[in-house]
Formats: sequence, C-alpha cells, structure tokens
Amino acid sequence: MSIGNTKASFTRTACFNFSHSVSYHLRYLIRQKADKLPLTKAHKLPLIKIMIRSYQMKNEKNSLENIRKLIDENNVEKAMEMLSYAADKSMWFQNARAVCLMRLNLPEKAVKILTPIVYPGSCVAVDPQVPDKIKLNLATAMLLAGNIGGAMILVEENSHDCPLRDKLKLIIKKWRQSQSLWTRLTLFFGALPYDKAVSVEGPLGEP
Repeated sequence: MSIGNTKASFTRTACFNFSHSVSYHLRYLIRQKADKLPLTKAHKLPLIKIMIRSYQMKNEKNSLENIRKLIDENNVEKAMEMLSYAADKSMWFQNARAVCLMRLNLPEKAVKILTPIVYPGSCVAVDPQVPDKIKLNLATAMLLAGNIGGAMILVEENSHDCPLRDKLKLIIKKWRQSQSLWTRLTLFFGALPYDKAVSVEGPLGEP
C-alpha cells in the first residue's frame, strides 16, 4: 500500500471513529479536505476532531432553534422526538425537554430535570449563573406538581420583571386568596405547602 493510500485510510478511520452522528456525506467532505493537507498523522487527527465538532456545534444550535420553534407551535411530540436524538445534554436542551414534559402533563419529570440545574449538587441555594427563564420554568413545574412552597421561593427570589414572573406571581396571589383563613395564617408564619397542585394557564413554560 502506498503512503498516499495509507494516509487516506487513516483519515477515513479517524472520521468514522469520531463522527458517529455525522452524515456519510459530511465525513466524505472532511476526509477529502484532510487528505489534501500536508500534515502528519499526529497533526491530522486533532484537526479532524475539530472539524467534526465545529459542524456538530453548528448543527446542535440549529437543532435547538428548530426544537424551540416546534414547542412554540405546540408541536410537542415532534419536539420530544428531536430531543430524544440530540446528543447535547446542555442546560438549554434540558430546559426544552422540561417544557415539553410540562405540556405533556408530566410536571414531576420536568421538576426532576430542572432541579439539579437550578440547585446543583443538592444545594439549598439557587445557582446565580442559571438564567431566570429556567428558574421560572422550574417554578411553573413545581406549581403543577404541587410543590407550592418551592415555587414561591423561586418566584420571590427573582427580582427581574418579565411576563412569566408576573404570571406566576398572579397565580400564587390568587391561590393565597382562595385559601381558608387558617391556611392563610399558616402561610403568614412560613408554613409553605408542598402537596397541593396549582393550575397554571398555558402555554406552560418557555423553551
């Protein structure tokens, strides 16, 4: 086997090993580009990885935009199907998954997904780096799941005005007013309920 064929074979193997989620056509294009470069095997392999990852990052961004569009159109089943194939497990993909679960009437599963993001490492304090949208989505899921106390804490800690925060504050206010005098007294003294589901008008959550 010639040196040229050996290099080409190496490049094909590298493309296959590091691009299971990349289409055959893309692997072929990357292989063609890499084979033309005057590089050794040791230098070519990391370059191939970078090229593939660059494509994947662009593709993941487009996928998230498509998923959000589907959720906004209330095509939740299709959005969940796309999420099931997404390799990205980042915060925003998890947030989109939680919103879908809320809209599929599975708020407990949404709480399970978002809680480790908002309260990392089983902390009792909210992670200040987490965007308000995700915190408020967790608050929405908590209301639907019956954890009114947890939802109230998240809403009250959020000091930024936004439509979702205002919506949740109004829902909690109306819920308070609908309670008996005794319940309102216990709330006043900090006894927050954790087992009473509260209805939230849709659309549920923000992707």
